[in-house]
Amino acid sequence: MSGPNPVKPNPDSQPVSLVSIPESSYIAELAEKAYEKGSTALLRLKALPRVRDVVLRPEKQAKDIVWNRIANHEAILGHTRGTLQETPCKTCQQMIGPFADCVAVTGEFLGSCTNCHYNSCGKRCSFRLPAHTPGCKYLQLPASFSV
Repeated sequence: MSGPNPVKPNPDSQPVSLVSIPESSYIAELAEKAYEKGSTALLRLKALPRVRDVVLRPEKQAKDIVWNRIANHEAILGHTRGTLQETPCKTCQQMIGPFADCVAVTGEFLGSCTNCHYNSCGKRCSFRLPAHTPGCKYLQLPASFSV
């Protein structure tokens, strides 16, 4: 081949023109098509309808998204499918995270918003459920267990 190609391949090996798709839709589409298999959260999120495109903070661009982490794919899908929070979490109030809005998905990420779940940083979210919450996915070891 000669010279750079103006299209970027997507995970389905179908060329996607970078000119014809708005950046916010392009990011969402990449996350939706990235894995046939994945985490159970990723598969649950893929089954939900998209209600919004990805809106990044003004200082962020699509090239800033870290694609080699499954948690980031989950965060992007959650951002496009979750509920916009009327009052942002404390982290989002500090403008931390890639997304412009604080969005959470009921029943996912132990309550953390998608900005905090990005890069596996859900622990910092003020919406996060405590580890002792019934149904929490943390491994609870018996008190008699010692290392």
